Amino acid sequence: MVVDDAIVTDAMLIDGFDDALIGFGTQLNHDVAIYDYSKMVIVLTTEGLTEEEAEEHIAFNIAGAWTGHNTPVIMRYVVEEEDIDDDEFDSPQKRESKPLAQ
Repeated sequence: MVVDDAIVTDAMLIDGFDDALIGFGTQLNHDVAIYDYSKMVIVLTTEGLTEEEAEEHIAFNIAGAWTGHNTPVIMRYVVEEEDIDDDEFDSPQKRESKPLAQ
């Protein structure tokens, strides 16, 4: 993702997760980076962690960290129940992150 420094001035980025960065938002008048949880799991599994290890790493080392008002947001998409195909969601590599249908 190409980041325009003029737009996002104080967002804190997570090293190594550029492929999971999906955008930026504002929280309490501070710029924040927004990451896709499923894509973060994929980044870690491609580096050799199991899915369980990746989820644990994210929970304890990233999502559980407060680094100030610019702490990144880790987002999980909400999916309507009828949109879920059990075979499609066996692993994060098969997951297609998609927003809630309008």
